[in-house]
Amino acid sequence: MKQTLLVVDDDVDALHLLCLILEKQGFSVVSATDGSEAIQKAIQEKPDLILMDVTMPGKDGFEVTKLMKSDEKLAHIPIIMLTAKGDIDDKLYGFEAGVDDYLTKPIQPKELIAHVQAVLTRNQRKHELKGALPRLQRAYTIGLIAAKGGLGCSTLSLALGLLLREMSDREVIVAEYRPGQGSLGYILKVDDPLRIPQLFDIPLADLTNEHIENILFHYSLPTPQDEDSKNKEIRLLLSSSHPGESKYIHQTELYKMITHLLSKICGFLILDLGTSLNPIAEKTLEQCDELIVITDTVDYTVRQTKALIHALNSYGFNGNKVEVFVHNARSATLSGYTAKKEELKYLNQYASLFVLEHLSTKEIEEYINLPIYYNDDGFPTYWKAVKHLANRINERVSLSIPLSE
Repeated sequence: MKQTLLVVDDDVDALHLLCLILEKQGFSVVSATDGSEAIQKAIQEKPDLILMDVTMPGKDGFEVTKLMKSDEKLAHIPIIMLTAKGDIDDKLYGFEAGVDDYLTKPIQPKELIAHVQAVLTRNQRKHELKGALPRLQRAYTIGLIAAKGGLGCSTLSLALGLLLREMSDREVIVAEYRPGQGSLGYILKVDDPLRIPQLFDIPLADLTNEHIENILFHYSLPTPQDEDSKNKEIRLLLSSSHPGESKYIHQTELYKMITHLLSKICGFLILDLGTSLNPIAEKTLEQCDELIVITDTVDYTVRQTKALIHALNSYGFNGNKVEVFVHNARSATLSGYTAKKEELKYLNQYASLFVLEHLSTKEIEEYINLPIYYNDDGFPTYWKAVKHLANRINERVSLSIPLSE
């Protein structure tokens, strides 16, 4: 069956030429000359890929891309942006909007076809991988990742897990995917917990839910004796903290299988992916329904976070699939390296809330239109902020994904 491409360009001559080149390669091609027509054609024709010009009457290509990526029916369609602009900032803006590739005019036919085939192949592989695993039971999977260490990825994973369990009927598992850097055991003061390394000697083909359930650690917040703490219990899959076991960061197929098995025995699965796109994080991204990127307001951290978000865009995480949790530490503020307003405005596109210290209301609220928690009383404010985040996730999931049987 022929693959269908939608070409969007207000220049009729350029549009005709692109259609001819693509049709000669065996593609079925439909066209549109403005953003509104492009959205209508995308809904009607269900194309396998869209080639989108930037400069058009009405909504430009960036705006149309954002609209498509926010629509569940269209978000899966890959988009290649075609433009005469070659500036790096324009390209970054295109990726932020959700495009999958970017070509600068004039484009050689061979280059165009090569990019089209590459994006189609990558998108097809992504769908095949998602469909390869049986879905006997599906947990809503949330990955937590940070651009650098020390931002509280493990703390947020644990807090989010406890709060999601408290406010929902779903079982919750928090899995620590940080071999050699495990910290949840220390946080919970577990003397000798069972850990992921006990799975490493089991052949991958023989690994079962029973193996994993045997090493899950059960935890609930201390409650009064008259309360049923079992109802608020979460389970944890802990990583080793032994530095020598960092070598297991390359056991990516094992972690992918663990994720699949965990998703069959709970309703919410929270993955502590650690820092940046390490091998495990890169391998398990395709199994996550959304990502929470953790950052602070230090200038260089924000820049690292921007680079991480750009990289995540290429994996299909943009718009409604990425949220940013911003926690401005006291030391960061006092150091004098707080990011400029323009940098924080960038985070505002993705963030769901800010937890801040020592920034005045006037200084921050004028350009961040989000819930802001001024952390002047320590952990209670942090807990309140995480509860806001958990409530958003639970409400969204409750409306879209039924509980597994």
